[in-house]
Formats: sequence, structure tokens, C-alpha cells
Amino acid sequence: MSTFFEEMKHYVGLSPADVDRLREAGPRLEPHFPRLAELFYEKLLEHPGAARVFSGPEQLQRLKQTLQGWARELFRGRYDEAYARERTDIGLRHVRAGVPQKYVISAMNVVRIFLLQAVDQELPDRDRAAETKHALDKILDLDAMREERKKLR
Repeated sequence: MSTFFEEMKHYVGLSPADVDRLREAGPRLEPHFPRLAELFYEKLLEHPGAARVFSGPEQLQRLKQTLQGWARELFRGRYDEAYARERTDIGLRHVRAGVPQKYVISAMNVVRIFLLQAVDQELPDRDRAAETKHALDKILDLDAMREERKKLR
């Protein structure tokens, strides 16, 4: 019997070629991860009341580091049950900090746009960039489905 996560990988059409594309792009995109974390939290803090849930700059810095770790794992190509659990743990860190999930989901759209633009910037071959962005959309959709499933619990 396949797990929910395995079913969702099949549903989004994540292929071995997609995994290879993401692994290949990861090292070129990693220099963008600090800015990605900054943008995510800038967007998150635009939501009414979101700023009051953070206990201070140290907590915010830890969360930014967590998000950069999330991004690194996004491009490592290890999309198994351990990956799914890590994603859940990252989401729980935001919940424990008191960030409403709807705000996190909204800020993730900024992350998606930023990463897609970074792929265009780092992969000058248009065909390769398009294939990588398509693979990236699949894995981000997979992570989003996982978030939606958590909301239903």
C-alpha cells in the first residue's frame, strides 16, 4: 500500500527526470536562499497581527535559517517519507510560533515566484530552465498539498 505522500508524488507527476533537474539546479540556486528567506518573512509580516507572534529578532533569524534549510532540501532530490516528515516539522515550527497557516501559504506564493525567477537567472538555456521550473512547480505543489492536508486534520 502506498503512502499519502507517494500517492501525491504520482498525482503531481513527479518523475525521476524531474528529480534530476532539481538536484542539478540546487547548487546554482543556493546563493539565492538568504534573499528567499528575507522575502518570505517580509511578506509574512505584512499580514495583520503576524508580527506580534514573533518573540524577537533571534526567533525570526532561526525561522529564516529553517526556511533556507527547507529550500536546500527542496533541491536535494530526496522526496521520501523522511522528506515529508521534515516538511511537516517545519510547518509545525511556524504553528508553534503562532503564525496562522493561511499567512504561511500566502507567503509561499512569494517563494514560488522568487524561485522560478531565480531559475531563469541561473539557467540561461531556456529549454532547460523551462523543464526545471516545471519540476519545481511539481515539488512545490506537492508541499502545498501536504499543507492543505494538515489543515483538514
